[in-house]
Amino acid sequence: MNNIKFIVVPEAELKALLSDALRAELAKIAQAPENSSPDFEYLTRKQTAKRLQISLVTLSKWTNEGIIKGYRVSRFVRYRSDEVELALTKIRTA
Repeated sequence: MNNIKFIVVPEAELKALLSDALRAELAKIAQAPENSSPDFEYLTRKQTAKRLQISLVTLSKWTNEGIIKGYRVSRFVRYRSDEVELALTKIRTA
């Protein structure tokens, strides 16, 4: 069983500890590469239909049925390439 211990820390010391920890974490974030691109790209409806070798009508139907997830930006619909690949299911063979 874990024992919980409470210790008394003066306010100034607690502020210093928190401040140091926060500075260290912010420094790590600042050193991270800024142009780290995600492992996917956004595809247009046409690109997605072409990749899946289906019609735009079928793509719209699949989107409405929730088979593939679309993202709306204003009046445009985009699809994440990684989610398009995940929407494909492996066929079981005997």
